[in-house]
Amino acid sequence: MGAVAWGRKQAAEAEQDYQTALEYDPTNLITTANLATIHLASGNETIVAAARHTLEMLSTNASMHLVALRHLRDHAILTRGTNDAIRYSSQIVKDDSALLGDNLIHLQVLRLTGNSGFEPYLDSLKETAKNSSPAAFAIGRWIA
Repeated sequence: MGAVAWGRKQAAEAEQDYQTALEYDPTNLITTANLATIHLASGNETIVAAARHTLEMLSTNASMHLVALRHLRDHAILTRGTNDAIRYSSQIVKDDSALLGDNLIHLQVLRLTGNSGFEPYLDSLKETAKNSSPAAFAIGRWIA
């Protein structure tokens, strides 16, 4: 139910639903990540810091690694935390399970922050695109 409430922009209800779920299953990492994501949006710096810490801890778990890093990256982008956005995004694209979308978001982060790694990274994605029609289409669309 937490996901439904969150989708309806009912953060307090979603938070309560996830907290209740954790009472029944305190080791559920997905519920923990969902609750931390809600806390990232709280606006309370103490709660946000705790949520970031929770997600950073989850990022050390193999099954939650990318999920946690994506939430941290996206929060850093939204809050203009450029160093954190680059750091989390870099960790994501180094993972063998990273998606093409992760690579494009990383490219965007590098561009928006004026990072010197932008051009070399774009060139590496163009090389990848030579062997993949979906990648060529996505990168071409990103460039356009």
